[in-house]
Amino acid sequence: MHRLGPGESLAFETGADEVCVVVLQGVATVAAQRQTWREIGQRGSVFDDAPPAAVYVPAGEAVTVTANTSAEIAVARAPGTAGRPARLIDPATMKRTTRGEGSNTRFVCDILPQTEPADRLLVVEVTPQIDLERDSAFEAARRERLQEPSEIEHTLVQGQVRVPSLAGV
Repeated sequence: MHRLGPGESLAFETGADEVCVVVLQGVATVAAQRQTWREIGQRGSVFDDAPPAAVYVPAGEAVTVTANTSAEIAVARAPGTAGRPARLIDPATMKRTTRGEGSNTRFVCDILPQTEPADRLLVVEVTPQIDLERDSAFEAARRERLQEPSEIEHTLVQGQVRVPSLAGV
């Protein structure tokens, strides 16, 4: 996950991967294949009752994401081929379902499902049902513990991935 301030950009090459750029929060402009999708995204939080905005980009392309507001951007990747057109994935077309019940309720949003054109990439967003009073305190404590601005931090140490514990948060 990438956190961008207003006007900041993230530029990368897709290489041998197809990618899906997901605007988790905020508003951003995405450019790829000589196309530009301006000011996509509308959510203030991943817990808003709305699907995210997203852009599919095939392998072998340059991508630039520029934040119009403070934004959180996810980039999903999978091995792919060149030749498909880059495209905006309209939030209005994303299927949303509810799974589980009670404290196990989860909301699933199919961002790039298997029914849409892509080589291997499937992208979904799963969010839990939240208790705003309890969970906002948890989120504040969790963010204080993280040293870098990423959703899940990891460090490669001698060939092993170490994920910091969130115990006690």
